[in-house]
Amino acid sequence: MRIFITGATGLVGRALTLRLRRDGHTVVAWSRSAARVSQRLGGEAEAASGDTDAMQTALDGCDAVVALAGEPVLPGRWTRRKKRALRTSRVDLNETLVQCILQAAHPPRTIVAASAVGFYGNTGKQSVDEGSPPGEGFLADLCQDWEHAFAPAIEAGVRVVHGRIGIVLSRDGGALQKLLPLTRLGLGGPVGHGQQGFPWVHIDDLVDALVFSLTHDEVFGPVNLVAPETPSQRDFAAALGAAVGKTARTPAPAFAMRLLLGDAATALLEGQYVIPRALQTWGFPFQYVQLDDALNDILRRDSAVITPVAPPVRVRAGSDWIQAHPPPHELVASRIVPAPIERVWAFFQDARNLAALSPSDAGLTIDPALLTMSEGARFTHQMRLGPVALPWEGEIVSWQPGRQFVDVQRRGPFGTWWHAHSFHPVALEDGTAATRVHDHVLFASPLGRIGRIATWLFVRRQLLDLFAFRNSSLRLRFGEAAIPSHTATGEAA
Repeated sequence: MRIFITGATGLVGRALTLRLRRDGHTVVAWSRSAARVSQRLGGEAEAASGDTDAMQTALDGCDAVVALAGEPVLPGRWTRRKKRALRTSRVDLNETLVQCILQAAHPPRTIVAASAVGFYGNTGKQSVDEGSPPGEGFLADLCQDWEHAFAPAIEAGVRVVHGRIGIVLSRDGGALQKLLPLTRLGLGGPVGHGQQGFPWVHIDDLVDALVFSLTHDEVFGPVNLVAPETPSQRDFAAALGAAVGKTARTPAPAFAMRLLLGDAATALLEGQYVIPRALQTWGFPFQYVQLDDALNDILRRDSAVITPVAPPVRVRAGSDWIQAHPPPHELVASRIVPAPIERVWAFFQDARNLAALSPSDAGLTIDPALLTMSEGARFTHQMRLGPVALPWEGEIVSWQPGRQFVDVQRRGPFGTWWHAHSFHPVALEDGTAATRVHDHVLFASPLGRIGRIATWLFVRRQLLDLFAFRNSSLRLRFGEAAIPSHTATGEAA
């Protein structure tokens, strides 16, 4: 299918784009900035932007639309300006979108439109499903207007699904990005009384449910996109603390939250116990039913290991660089991807796709002039190392099509950076062609002893997070196949 997505560069949109590409769908990403599409999605989507005429042209011939755009509800107070922005991004934009759909010469026949569980307001300890009435308050009213924006499409015979999304758990932003720093310091805990519902959903289940809604014609109307079991906020905080080895007993009193956030505090102090009745009725297969399993998957860093380098280091490509700048650290990561090596290599040789494999907080920007890599190619990008964004200039020093390429940092944040990307054809147990993707990195932090301290303070964690995110992105893009392996040989590239 050809699928038009608004909000494609956001948390859910990025993951959904990779998941759709796995099944061979074409993604048209509507954004205010075509450059942002490239920087967030690489070569995985066609960029579209402009006025309503441009939107109508981009929609023409698409089979389906996924409407994900929306200004974040938090952080910040709900000032008049903030409320207006929330409404404009959810209601006004979608009213325009529906008009363009209905005026297109060959309009899409399916719309999957994001909404939120805030539709139900504050449910106390009562559980709700898709048949429950709307709640009260600003968020409940906003969600009702958000969904009503698609009424003309329904009247015109378009199949519309209202995906009422819960709290998304992901490596790349969302609730965990805000909660983890405090939790790792032992400062996590209940917000207010902590008994409010915390309807969560793992990002993988969320995008699978969106694809399920797109591809199953029997799915229509409101669909709760949450896990089958909703914990209290207090229980969620305790589970998150346990996942990082910390207690979660530091409370955030209701009066303090209201003093800090004003009316916006209701988004944290109120909650919902939500049942995904529609998905269960239609037989959707959840991967993550238990919260502990979801958190362990998202927080795991075992897709890569970092160890001291055991000399002598022998490499073929870029050996002069290694000898001039001996690296004290080595990172090894490996994953089996359930796709033939030709498909996997084609994905990696597109330099833009480095963006699709990098978390948003890495601050990565890529030179748009570099599309296909080759030996001797120089590339520039920017990457965030700790709290600072720094320029990075690299060079491909070895290029063996379908097998391996090696890049080194010529100028940038590391004292040394040598990275071999290797690809090996393998067969799965059922005989399906697959590919082992193997990363071998030799690196040194800058600034001598200070750099070595920095490595263990934040560089090591950031690199493990980077490769864990890459691992989860490859899983979205190509599917699950095998357990990562960390075996490395004494000689590389």
